[in-house]
Amino acid sequence: MWLLSTGRAKLHEFVSPESVPGGYAILSHVWDKEEQSFQELRRLARECAVTGANPRDLASPKIRRCCQLAERHGYQWLWADTCCIDKTSSAELSEAINSMFRYYSLADVCYAYLRDVPRDDFLHNADSAFRRSKWHSRGWTLQELLAPKFLIFLSQEWVPLGSKADLAPLVEEITGIPCAVLTFGMSVEQISVARRMSWAAGRETTRPEDEAYCLMGIFGISMSTLYGEGRRAFGRLQEEIMKHTPDTSLFGWGPCIAPYSQEWTTLGLSQPVSDSSLDHLHHDGMHLLATSPATFRDCDMSFTSPSIRSSHKAESVSSRLVIHIKCILIDIEIHVTSGRRVRMSSFAFTLTAHGIFARIPLVERNGYAVAVLGLSCQETRLGLLLKQCPLSIDREYPLYDIGITLMFGIHYRLVPLGHVAGDIRLSGEPVNPQWRQVYLATRLPHATASTIPPRVLISFGLRAPFRFLQRHLQEIYNRLNLIVESAEPDHLPWTGSSPMRITFAFDHRKGGCATGHSRSKVILQLGRCTSSAYSLESSQRQARGLGPHWANVRFGMDPHPDPVACSDFPEHACPADHICEWQDRTRTFIDGTRMGPSMPNRTNDLAITLSFVPCPINPTNTFIVNMSGSWPDDLTNASVVWAPPTPRNTPPSDDLGSGDSFIDRSAGLIQVRYVLVCSHDT
Repeated sequence: MWLLSTGRAKLHEFVSPESVPGGYAILSHVWDKEEQSFQELRRLARECAVTGANPRDLASPKIRRCCQLAERHGYQWLWADTCCIDKTSSAELSEAINSMFRYYSLADVCYAYLRDVPRDDFLHNADSAFRRSKWHSRGWTLQELLAPKFLIFLSQEWVPLGSKADLAPLVEEITGIPCAVLTFGMSVEQISVARRMSWAAGRETTRPEDEAYCLMGIFGISMSTLYGEGRRAFGRLQEEIMKHTPDTSLFGWGPCIAPYSQEWTTLGLSQPVSDSSLDHLHHDGMHLLATSPATFRDCDMSFTSPSIRSSHKAESVSSRLVIHIKCILIDIEIHVTSGRRVRMSSFAFTLTAHGIFARIPLVERNGYAVAVLGLSCQETRLGLLLKQCPLSIDREYPLYDIGITLMFGIHYRLVPLGHVAGDIRLSGEPVNPQWRQVYLATRLPHATASTIPPRVLISFGLRAPFRFLQRHLQEIYNRLNLIVESAEPDHLPWTGSSPMRITFAFDHRKGGCATGHSRSKVILQLGRCTSSAYSLESSQRQARGLGPHWANVRFGMDPHPDPVACSDFPEHACPADHICEWQDRTRTFIDGTRMGPSMPNRTNDLAITLSFVPCPINPTNTFIVNMSGSWPDDLTNASVVWAPPTPRNTPPSDDLGSGDSFIDRSAGLIQVRYVLVCSHDT
């Protein structure tokens, strides 16, 4: 452990925090763009050894001011994460990260420097700089808040604003951490895993790995640090937590079915629960472990420990035992041995290549199951919803995905099971959990044909008329919840003379249905016009019969019958779908299922915007496709895809709009240009 001498800002090494004579002060802060490193301070010390200057005078203002303050407070030694870790040594960096919670907990005083809070700030005001300080939103500062017993908040002028104990009620309002924890009336270990995770839900780190590394001390975990592993680090953290605590609130995140709701009633029916019409597609909400602390936002989950043993005679404690079982949510299994003695055993979880092998009590229904894991929230017992995965490879011990998809495509993970002091009830009916051994999904099952997403082969063709960038397909999923369901034709070379149809499906189970519309599919059609009226001047292209690039979007319903059958639409409308006719090669397509009186009133409808730019690899023939889902500010270049379409040979009807807008019913869409004033008849 390296520390700075407060008088000269010179680095000295100690065996452990306990070996520092007279104790030490420690700095908590938000890193600036430029911070003084371990090597820079060592260089300063060497230079000053020659010149006779004090290295502290040449140190950064933050290090210098902190050293001066600690010296005035009687401390000879100071630790700061910017310059007291040799980050060129991976072993030393890993040791420091694993020890950091301990460093802060053993410090005599912690200085929390808030560079964005002035000394005259009214701390308790609703819009105070203290409440808005970036220090409260960083991942690493969470453990720096929890670990030290004596923490002093400092203004940007290095003036004390108050201690953690003094400001505990205010800090609780800002962070959600109870005063009892901040003032050490309750230990962090007494708080459920889920609630501790929720404290970090709104915090940010520069590196994704640090989302996990900054929480190790809060959970008493040590593990290797592997920068470059990305979000896998948070998965490893949760696996380590499972090894160190029986607290199953780690699994208690995600949407919960509301009591007495239609979904709650549906669970009481003895019939399979639909998992939506999509093929079996895995997403993060179906896995036992979370992908980041953000999934625990506002999670107020409690856990009742099942580690109870009884050696009393069964006859003398039978009534008392029943009450006790209710209080611990059937977290135990009762074995009667020799007719008199009761033994109780708890859950068991083992990490395997197929998922987590679990021994847990289940309530099994036709189509789903509920795991009773000792979870509760505000006196309501909660169960973890499970659905058997069709990709399970072990018939004796089935693999269960977490959660089920019910109405409106919302994926629920939790269900109420009655009051914590009462019987276990599912949809109001008493149920009796039975112990089972099953696998619980923690990641995608082994790759099979049904788990590999369809490829968009045109993205890999050198001379294909269109390309999707691979990262953009991921962005479409992240931003719009759209995944590629099919892409036809699936061959190269593809010239565009026959249309390409790419069907995207809404993965509503990924965090629920946020779009608020009724459609479940978006169909993108791409091609080159083959009409002789629009053939290009190039003799080579004329010979091939290839004209302008064209594109359009259609919307589909699944599983319900859709009045707009996409097959009824013509491939494209000339010249409306020609990209060269679009302003800035951009057009918005709006789902016209619910026809409003005018375009400005349609902002609740689904809108997909297409834009195209020439591909640098083949700029004369290939466009890069970009899709977005935002409602455009400018509606002068938009099309409403409406239903039902008239047959292709039906003449266009009279213009029902005004100004320069017109309706092309033969194409199954309303095309709006320049002036968007639609009549109520539209």
